[in-house]
Amino acid sequence: MQSASERRASALDALSFSKAIELRGDEHFSKLEKEKIIQGYEQVFGEKLLLSSDDENIIDEKANQLYNKWIVERQTLGLGDFDNTQPEGLKKFFK
Repeated sequence: MQSASERRASALDALSFSKAIELRGDEHFSKLEKEKIIQGYEQVFGEKLLLSSDDENIIDEKANQLYNKWIVERQTLGLGDFDNTQPEGLKKFFK
């Protein structure tokens, strides 16, 4: 069984993946995923997941680390940088 601090750290890690998705250009899915993570935390543990500005900074930092790791992996495979632009069709669909 995880302690409260371990649960919170795991939630921040999950939110970091969600933020990394945003960095890849998919703001809509990132937002949905963040909402699901927060709701799931509250349902499973019966407490609200309130994020401080420090928590947001941790999420941003971890997301940037993930993103940079993915770039290095792509370069190792001989692939170019990510194309993080959102296709026009998706922009229109979600607006």
